[in-house]
Amino acid sequence: MTSNDARVTRLNQLPDRAGRYVLYWMQTSMRAQHNPALESALAYASERGLPCVVVFALTDRFPGANGRHYRFLLEGLAETQTTLAQRKVGFVVLHGAPEETVTAAASEAAVVITDASYLREPRRWRSEIAARVNTTLVQIEGDVVVPVGVASPKEEYSAATLRRKLQPLIAEFSELPLEQPYDSDGSPIDTTSVAPGHPHLEQLLAESPQRVLDELSVDRRIPASGEYRGGFSEAERRLSEFIDRRLAEYATRRNDPALSWVSNLSAYLHFGQISPLYIARRAQAALPPDHPGLESFLEELIVRRELAMNFTFYNPHYDSFECVPDWAKETLRVHSTDTRSELYTLRQLEQAETSDAYWNAAQRQMLRTGKMHGYMRMYWGKRLIEWHRRPEEAFETAVYLNDTYELDGRDPNGYAGIAWCFGKHDRGWPERPIFGKVRSMTAGGLKRKFDIEAYAERWR
Repeated sequence: MTSNDARVTRLNQLPDRAGRYVLYWMQTSMRAQHNPALESALAYASERGLPCVVVFALTDRFPGANGRHYRFLLEGLAETQTTLAQRKVGFVVLHGAPEETVTAAASEAAVVITDASYLREPRRWRSEIAARVNTTLVQIEGDVVVPVGVASPKEEYSAATLRRKLQPLIAEFSELPLEQPYDSDGSPIDTTSVAPGHPHLEQLLAESPQRVLDELSVDRRIPASGEYRGGFSEAERRLSEFIDRRLAEYATRRNDPALSWVSNLSAYLHFGQISPLYIARRAQAALPPDHPGLESFLEELIVRRELAMNFTFYNPHYDSFECVPDWAKETLRVHSTDTRSELYTLRQLEQAETSDAYWNAAQRQMLRTGKMHGYMRMYWGKRLIEWHRRPEEAFETAVYLNDTYELDGRDPNGYAGIAWCFGKHDRGWPERPIFGKVRSMTAGGLKRKFDIEAYAERWR
């Protein structure tokens, strides 16, 4: 089995057929660069002498998503549309429930190819569509370095246990997909036949992402990020800046909130606007393999990120308190009767109205930009445990705030990060009030390690 074969999963057992076009249902890998699913669809189309059509299913009802998320998504999708047009690939934006719109779009497809997701709702879409279409549906994993099922057949206990399994496999899966020469002998497809009677949102997308957003029935109360714009070009610009300016000292400076020595790529990875394998290859080309900065960055990009995919893929309770280990559940529940010095309402937390200036700064950073510094995200989650009577409520609040305001909310990394605050992927520590045996973080610790006042002042 080659690494490319290992990325492929048949989602139904139907044979492909003589259709009018090859359909790539793009949903997670929203990019035209370094995309194994796209390149496989183009290769298949060229072999068959058929046109290739890319469809994106735009639903107004993705759980937890709002106007901030949709604006970023559409900015990236507009660039993808332009790049696909340059390659003469048809592109259609379908509006509605994916299980309905994609099934209809596949009615005359020879084969349907899609990308992979590790979350509940997108996986349900794929299962339903696999049962409805009348041809082969193939899934190709392109947003992890090592396919989740290849890396491990079960939920891993910690980063250490997954790391041992990943390290021997990374080299095997480090080949970027080659851009296929798309040279179909078939006549160019009339994309109106793929979505008959559909008001073509891709025409509005070409004019402005905002034009498409105006057509959607989504929550508009959260403004778009003023700091992050979607799209591969913007992701690549940020990647180049990070490699040139910060990668070499990443190991020693990445945790300091005052320095902001991070890559700022999480939102682009969440929306599939840049390939993690491409990021890794760029970083590896910049520094020797044993350089601490490179090793630390690849640990975050591959091991920690793919631990999150492993977690959400194998644990059906990933977005609730039920996902944390039994020892953590027990100790937090035992200490739920401990005296809390402060309790806050959801509105107070949402508006950063607590007595903790550092927590408020982190919350304001998220409110304004759609991103919070990674180290502060851990502190932010830990404090929520102290400010709720029950750990279940604290977990629920963390998920709500993270999913509502973070551009990379509703993501395996976000759910794994929240769960870590409650003991997931961690070990027991000496017992203390409220936290029990779950690791705590304190304002004093921030003061000892960083110039945390500078961070607080920046977001005051």
